[in-house]
Amino acid sequence: MNKLFPYAIKIANLISPLLAIKMKSFVKRQEFSLPYEHLFDNVCIEITTKCNYKCSFCAQSFASREENFMTEDVFRTIIDQLAEKNYSGGIGFQVINEPLCHDKLESFINYASKKCPESKLHIISNGALLKKDRLLKLFENGLSNAYINDYSKGHKVIKRLSPIIESLEPELQNKIELHKRSNDEVLSSHGGNANGAGKFKLPLNAFCSFPFERLVINSYGDIIICCSDYLSDVKFGNVMHDNVVDKWYGNKFNHIRKLLYHGKRDKINICKKCDEIHEFF
Repeated sequence: MNKLFPYAIKIANLISPLLAIKMKSFVKRQEFSLPYEHLFDNVCIEITTKCNYKCSFCAQSFASREENFMTEDVFRTIIDQLAEKNYSGGIGFQVINEPLCHDKLESFINYASKKCPESKLHIISNGALLKKDRLLKLFENGLSNAYINDYSKGHKVIKRLSPIIESLEPELQNKIELHKRSNDEVLSSHGGNANGAGKFKLPLNAFCSFPFERLVINSYGDIIICCSDYLSDVKFGNVMHDNVVDKWYGNKFNHIRKLLYHGKRDKINICKKCDEIHEFF
């Protein structure tokens, strides 16, 4: 990328934030081509719909859905299909949920680490349910990284976890990241399932890379369009009777990619209500 481009973005942002977004979108799009032939590099598995928080910016506070916990059969089917392709990309145990709410998280991590030994396994958690003994069990079972986003008032979670983490071996300490966040943040609209920033008039017809990079699976085993699809509006199949790789390269997924490659969010119901903007650099 031209070294002057970040400065051009800053100038464009002063003129029009939307112009800056369009420029970023154009640059990001250059990483991809059609027809798309690459496998996903991240798999997001929503092992439960449950979250112990109701953050003001999150779809959990705006739309209701039935509480569900992924079964072992569904989870193992996902991992087995990935293992058949010698998958070595990232595997996360969350989409819009709290992974620690599932009491089988450790066994899921253990199974994934054995079947996909080259994959990096991570959790993104608010940390409220995390204690030292469970943290150690997660790593013992094969967790690669834990990212803790503390939304609590006064960042009480970080204050509680910091001495625990400091007591661990340096190797484990390096696998944990603590981030101070706010319950009052304003993020994206999650495809119309949350308020969002309201910065831009929708539909925001710009490129989106999510269906080019991430495979997202909900707690029932449905393959869905992206992490913002809180209510699973766009499904490509179910892992119990469909192969995830076949669906990734299937006609429906390719059609979605073609539309988004050309910035036609208005042609996809959930995307036309989405103001998700990627901060590419």
